[in-house]
Amino acid sequence: MARTLLSFLLVGALLWGSCQHPTANTPNLQDLRIEVRGVSVYSQPERAQSASSVSGKPIFVIFDSPVVGSSKCTQYVFEVLKTHSELQNEFELLYLNLDNRTRLDTPRIITENGSTKKLRTVGDEHLMFMFETFHGFSNYLYAVLDEDLEIIKEPIDIFRNQEEVLDYLQD
Repeated sequence: MARTLLSFLLVGALLWGSCQHPTANTPNLQDLRIEVRGVSVYSQPERAQSASSVSGKPIFVIFDSPVVGSSKCTQYVFEVLKTHSELQNEFELLYLNLDNRTRLDTPRIITENGSTKKLRTVGDEHLMFMFETFHGFSNYLYAVLDEDLEIIKEPIDIFRNQEEVLDYLQD
């Protein structure tokens, strides 16, 4: 329910902003991507969700924790995405670095079951997104979500080779 409301507000805000000033330089969703390992991805769930709402494509989310160790699984994922570029056109790609220590301008406070958590970094927000979406934590996780950020393909935490990545994405 909260995600649906967030999606509604996000799309509304984007539409409102583009309607207010027809000549304003409103950024294209593609311009909001970053490059990771040679692949263009979103780095914020809200942006991937907005893009998915517009394109109708599912979101392939990649949670990574490079400080823990560059995951061989994540390396396989990006190698597959680079060599099979058609897959990049089938999904909105969302890369979330759990170790991102970039400070938030304003810490986000979450109160749940009587306890308060303060999210201070982008990585903290990514971890919270993981917990809220998948009800747990993992250093690496890969999943496919719909435009409402609901799971449409069961998450997986390990790929042993590139063929497993291809099977997962093409299934």
